[in-house]
Amino acid sequence: MLDLARRRVLRACPESFSRVHFIHKDVRSWFPQNSYDLFVTHFFFDCFPRAEVQSIAAKIAHAAGLNAVWLISDFTVPLRGTIAQLHACAWLRIMYFFFRSTAGIAANELVDAAPSLEANGFSCAAQKLSRGGMLKADLFRAVR
Repeated sequence: MLDLARRRVLRACPESFSRVHFIHKDVRSWFPQNSYDLFVTHFFFDCFPRAEVQSIAAKIAHAAGLNAVWLISDFTVPLRGTIAQLHACAWLRIMYFFFRSTAGIAANELVDAAPSLEANGFSCAAQKLSRGGMLKADLFRAVR
């Protein structure tokens, strides 16, 4: 995934490539050494148990620059619509079973990371739902 992202940045914005840092580390043992303007965590927080989401969000937020932006995409369960809720819950059970079995993730439930980001100085500026409300993309901005 990182190689694909590197190639896309190089192709789309070659002048910016030297300023983009791709980090391939276990976030639980990584400690940021720099300040960053943008964080992109797609389908990331759903890999961690509830107890770890807050500490991981705090660690990443600590590395945020003054006007940092944080883009998150993740699964969600629609608030309304019984069929949409049942559909999302069924898929989430299947996906969690698969990823626990194949990738060894410890999570077994979907945890909304928004409260953890808000507790660490970020505010949701925009949100987009898709796939019947099962996918959510949030744009957070630092509000220091």
